[in-house]
Amino acid sequence: MPSQSDTKKDTYGKGPPDLKSTTLNLASLVLFLLPFGAYFDADRLPIYIGVVVITFIITLLVPPVGWMRPHPYSDMEGNRGSSKKKTSRIEVIKAG
Repeated sequence: MPSQSDTKKDTYGKGPPDLKSTTLNLASLVLFLLPFGAYFDADRLPIYIGVVVITFIITLLVPPVGWMRPHPYSDMEGNRGSSKKKTSRIEVIKAG
């Protein structure tokens, strides 16, 4: 007899990578490579720092869209989606 965990379909992490995660990974990689660039080519250090700053700015400007967003467990009201009306924690505390 199969258990519930055997029959439950696990879809977490199976979708395509979202744009926000990809840009964050790219910006982190560029930040990681910055000390190596500074060591081997110190003359272009301001350019390398500019590239790091630009990649992080782009990462902050990319909206959180993808196969996992919006998600129902978000603390941000606008990121929960509109499928069901959920009560906020403040409403629960006031009612209780």
